[in-house]
Amino acid sequence: MIRYKAAILHVWCHDDATDNACLDIETVEAEVVFLIRSAGQWPLFQTEIHFHESNEEHRRIAKEIGKTFGI
Repeated sequence: MIRYKAAILHVWCHDDATDNACLDIETVEAEVVFLIRSAGQWPLFQTEIHFHESNEEHRRIAKEIGKTFGI
């Protein structure tokens, strides 16, 4: 069992709560995980993921998020 004494929570969300926006969030999430995976690591507590066809905007947003974590 891993025990931590501190944590940093990073939250990102979509301002639009429509079904299409939920698809966007899942697509960006998958792109972020892809970037982490491409860097050689599976996210430690990633238990499931939904993959959807991405476009340039999804990948651009994922890269911006990835920069926050140095990926």
